Amino acid sequence: MSLMSRRRLIGGLGGSVLAGTFCDRLLVRPANAATPGVAKRLIVLFTPDGTYPDYWAPNETSEDGFTLDDDSMLGPLAPHKDDLILINGLDLYAAPNTVSCQHAFGIGAILTNVSQPAPNSFGGYGGDGGVGTSTNGMSVDQYVASIIGNESRFRSLELGVQTSVSSIYADDAYTRMCYSAPNTPVVSDNNPANVYSRLFDALSPDNRAVTSRRKSLLDVAYKDLKDLQYRVSSAERAKLDLHLQAIEDIEHSWMGLDIACTAPDAPDVEEYDANANFPDVLKTQIDLLVTAIACGMTNVGTIQMSQTISYMVMTWLKHSTDWHSLSHAVGYGGGATEQYVEGTRFFMENVSYLLDRLKSFPDPDIYGGTLLDTTIVLVVHELSDSVLHSYTKNQFIVAGNACGQWQTGKYYDLDGHNHGELLVSICQAMGIEIDTFGNPDSGSGGLAVLS
Repeated sequence: MSLMSRRRLIGGLGGSVLAGTFCDRLLVRPANAATPGVAKRLIVLFTPDGTYPDYWAPNETSEDGFTLDDDSMLGPLAPHKDDLILINGLDLYAAPNTVSCQHAFGIGAILTNVSQPAPNSFGGYGGDGGVGTSTNGMSVDQYVASIIGNESRFRSLELGVQTSVSSIYADDAYTRMCYSAPNTPVVSDNNPANVYSRLFDALSPDNRAVTSRRKSLLDVAYKDLKDLQYRVSSAERAKLDLHLQAIEDIEHSWMGLDIACTAPDAPDVEEYDANANFPDVLKTQIDLLVTAIACGMTNVGTIQMSQTISYMVMTWLKHSTDWHSLSHAVGYGGGATEQYVEGTRFFMENVSYLLDRLKSFPDPDIYGGTLLDTTIVLVVHELSDSVLHSYTKNQFIVAGNACGQWQTGKYYDLDGHNHGELLVSICQAMGIEIDTFGNPDSGSGGLAVLS
């Protein structure tokens, strides 16, 4: 690579250093006992522009499980087959299949189960973002983080790779999958250097005095905003609540600065948003997230690989067509099908890499267990059929047995269910008592196959 040395980019973020940071933590910090049968962590990965269902399905399925050919679309996940649950057939509830912004509806609803307001001038539906719902329009990662996030330095970490690179679609419903409140997207951090700084700068002895001064200033700002709460309207109070929460999150991230994680070498990133650097930046973001989890800095994280209607071109695979155009060309000949399968395999290779990293670390609360044993990994895309712009019978990949609650190595082809049930099942597996997620009209209860 001419702009970025891969060795320099991800140097210091490999297995040996990560293992060292985790072992340091185990040596100096006694492990807290986990609640038996409750998953402790949630990771969500997003791949853009849907899929092609005929190629996504496993090669063979039975009551005993499924098989994945090495050269198939999901082939890179074959080494982790026994850790997976493949779910096909979940509809996005009340999806507007006739409108012009199917992609935007999908990415906005996939983790929230609500309809977001129509984005920019390409709209065609007008959701309210989940106002009045029991989950307050939050995406499942943010909802879980709002309940368990205070147990760690960071309530959650939202990482991405080139999620805002288009001049047409930027910071709107085409680019955001995480929401902290109705119509309140959480922007992914696409720059590994920023992520590294957030994780490790405050741990430096040279920076602790600066951190202390900044905390004092935030304390003053927090008090002023709290005083203002009682003198504004309810609508303005809701906005103040978000500012107060942001200050609390910043201050909480500075707590526990005696954590014994040895910082790896900082990633040397130049032009992190350059198309050709996509693979290396993605690998680095995965390493940083796993580092944060292994060190106990956070228990909730997301990685958004590009954005819906992605103009990323997989030049590293010798492709010349952008991913969005390629996704809609599948089935039309000209080698598009082969390239689309190859591109999806690239995404799955990175999912497999993340699972490798989680399985390489022991879980301090489970004898002989790994971080994956207590982590739920969810892989989503916004369209069930990229050619047809369809939301019906969508596909989901779940990794991890939720601390022994779920039977893995299974494939389920479900009918008559919606993905809100999956979101409920995830929350319940994490010990969160909830019966409906998002739109209450979508029904209640989780998926029976995960009960």
